[in-house]
Amino acid sequence: MPILSIIILPVIILKALNFFPTLLENSYFDLLFGFLFIILGLVLGKVRPNYTVGIRLPWTLHSEQNWKMTHKFGEKIYIVGGIIMIVSSFVPMISLFTPILIIVALIPCIYSYLLYKKGI
Repeated sequence: MPILSIIILPVIILKALNFFPTLLENSYFDLLFGFLFIILGLVLGKVRPNYTVGIRLPWTLHSEQNWKMTHKFGEKIYIVGGIIMIVSSFVPMISLFTPILIIVALIPCIYSYLLYKKGI
């Protein structure tokens, strides 16, 4: 997160100074967050059950198996979402940040809930 802050701060300042053309600012933003999603995905699969980091839902915290399965699945979703976001950053008229963010956040939660309903 500190590295992300160091990268985003200049982008915010340059945006405030109208440095980025409108078409390019979404591309840089999507590219940056695409890499962030990939990094988070790579880390997510290795997170052990805790109350601080990860997909912390009542049912993932209740079952270690649910936690592991949810985070392994979330790892794949985050990496795929990051790759799609990076690829879309090269298409200047399209910003997929919001839809990908919603998908990456909701799909692992739904998956985890379905595991919980199955008794896992």
